[in-house]
Amino acid sequence: MQRPLIVAVMFACLIASPSLARHRTIVDANGNSAGNVVSHKTGATARVGAQYASRFQSYIDDLESRGASVRFMGGIRRGHCWSGGLHPCGRALDVCQLARGRVDHRCNLPSRHELGQIAAAHGLYEGGRWQNSDYGHAQVGCTAGCGDELRTTIVASARSRRTHVAVASFTPPDRLAIH
Repeated sequence: MQRPLIVAVMFACLIASPSLARHRTIVDANGNSAGNVVSHKTGATARVGAQYASRFQSYIDDLESRGASVRFMGGIRRGHCWSGGLHPCGRALDVCQLARGRVDHRCNLPSRHELGQIAAAHGLYEGGRWQNSDYGHAQVGCTAGCGDELRTTIVASARSRRTHVAVASFTPPDRLAIH
C-alpha cells in the first residue's frame, strides 16, 4: 500500500521540478540575490542586484516614457566586483550598448547630458558623464572615477635621467563669483 504512494510522490516531484527551477533564487558573483529589470516596450530583460532592481526598473521606465526603445540590456556578469567593474555585484546596467560608450541608434536614447540627469533622478550614475565616456552604462553609487567630467588633468613631462611627471587637477566652480 505504501509503495504506490511513494511512486506517486516521486512522480509528482519529477513533474514539479521544472516549474520549481524557474522560481529558484538567482545570485550574483558575491552571493546576493538578483532581480530582473524588464523593458515594457520590447520585453528585453537583464538581471541586477535585487536591492537595486527597483532603481534600475524606474530608470528604464523613465527612458521609455521619453521615447527610448530599450532593445537589449546587460546586467550581472561573471567575475569579481571591484571599483572599475560593478556588473558582477549587480550594481551596473548597460542599456543598448554595442561597445564601451557606443549605443545602438535604434534605441533612441537621449543625449549624454540628459541621460545623466535621468539616471541621477533615480539614484544612479551614468557612464556618459565620465571623461572616458561609457554612454549607455548606469550604476549604483560612484566609484573613484566619478566626477571626472568636471576635472581637467594637465600632464607635463621632462626628460633627464628619469622622467618626471607633474599632474595638476582643476575643478571649475559651480558658479562664477563676480565682485
